[in-house]
Amino acid sequence: MDYYDGTFRRRGAWDPDQQHNRCCNGRLWFVRDVCGIICAILTWLLILYAEFVVMTVILIPSPYPIYSYINMVIFNVLAFLAISSHLRTMFTDPGSVPKGNASDKAIQQMGLREGEVFFKCAKCCSIKPDRAHHCSVCRVCVRKMDHHCPWVNSCIGENNQKFFVLFTLYIAIISAHAIFLTVNQFAHCIRTEWRNCSTYSPPATVIFLLFLTFEALLFAVFTMIMLGTQLNAIWNDETGIEQLKKEEARWVKRSRWKNIQIVFGRFSLAWFSPLYASHDKDKARKLLLFRLYIAIISAHAIFLTVNQFAHCIRTEWRNCSTYSPPATVIFLLFLTFEALLFAVFTMIMLGTQLNAIWNDETLYIAIISAHAIFLTVNQFAHCIRTEWRNCSTYSPPATVIFLLFLTFEALLFAVFTMIMLGTQLNAIWNDETGIEQLKKEEARWVKRSRWKNIQIVFGRFSLAWFSPFTRPMIKTKHENYYYSV
Repeated sequence: MDYYDGTFRRRGAWDPDQQHNRCCNGRLWFVRDVCGIICAILTWLLILYAEFVVMTVILIPSPYPIYSYINMVIFNVLAFLAISSHLRTMFTDPGSVPKGNASDKAIQQMGLREGEVFFKCAKCCSIKPDRAHHCSVCRVCVRKMDHHCPWVNSCIGENNQKFFVLFTLYIAIISAHAIFLTVNQFAHCIRTEWRNCSTYSPPATVIFLLFLTFEALLFAVFTMIMLGTQLNAIWNDETGIEQLKKEEARWVKRSRWKNIQIVFGRFSLAWFSPLYASHDKDKARKLLLFRLYIAIISAHAIFLTVNQFAHCIRTEWRNCSTYSPPATVIFLLFLTFEALLFAVFTMIMLGTQLNAIWNDETLYIAIISAHAIFLTVNQFAHCIRTEWRNCSTYSPPATVIFLLFLTFEALLFAVFTMIMLGTQLNAIWNDETGIEQLKKEEARWVKRSRWKNIQIVFGRFSLAWFSPFTRPMIKTKHENYYYSV
């Protein structure tokens, strides 16, 4: 549902006339509420305090390094996800309705039939979409408003509800983890001398641990209750305000699984990522980059573990790591298995997404494949001219296997991507999609010049044509969109 006064703007787009609750030239949502800003800063400080106590009082002085490192990784990853979720909730437009759009001209353009009615907010003079409510703090109407939360300094609406759910989830997990660590630390300090169980004095250690336990219990109970109410609201497709007012459902009821998908998207690991939103206009590109970075990290981890194994085999195992040889082997094997699993999974997902997007990524895959073929042919020629043992750091059989597999992969990708690149360029050139070609549909749209067709997809000719980080800036005519009532 998109209605603006005679102009086309998509949901979530920033209107330069609507400067209220905006910052950074309208890119971010930010409510200028003193109480909310104080609560948000207090939330960050409490997370930082928990980080300080867990790291400096509990884990770093611990005499068990494996226990410390595992819990450090778990706690810091969860803390990063919690803060990221909080920031996304705070700076994402919850679904605000433009103020003052209920002008006489706008109402006439709605083309209401006799007997049809629409809802107008008397406080912000806006046309209220179905299920929108006015927030007295944000001073705007918000679509599917659940409540205004001072801890995130924003309303919880249809655009940021997922991030709020993730925030409560990760804070609840961190709180439970902190309680577990403090109980273990108390038990350890009671068994041994208090002076040796922490770098701080015994009274300071007790105060730090007690305050962290109180904070963790408080946050755990609060966030678990909020998480339960939010999941129940999503499950039943009924916001907190609608439950309190006991409003009759005038909207179409969907299945419960569909309600969850509307908030979180289709089931994947992106459900648990605060960097991905189901309503994101550019979500395909963000998800593509996320998978690409995970694949690169996994490949780098495999490279490092293989190098470490080779180093440990050439030297004594005792000298190649600070841990014992069995522990080193277990760590490296587990990391290799994890990296291989993530690398294969993300490469498969990356390939399927590239196949679905069909834009200039096919060009780069084709070029990379052709370059890889050129390099492997050169390497084979070099190894044949010289001794196989001297042309690579690996054994001759391993070198041959690596080169053959790379040649097969490069040929497969080169042929596949070149065919798809050709079909896509032909579709853009003739302004006819693959489905329209298969169905042989008659062109009911306005035919443009071929150069104009290319500009609509890639933008005006510049170096940005070849960048996957820019979008075309050519403006095309769109028909007006209106709220349905």
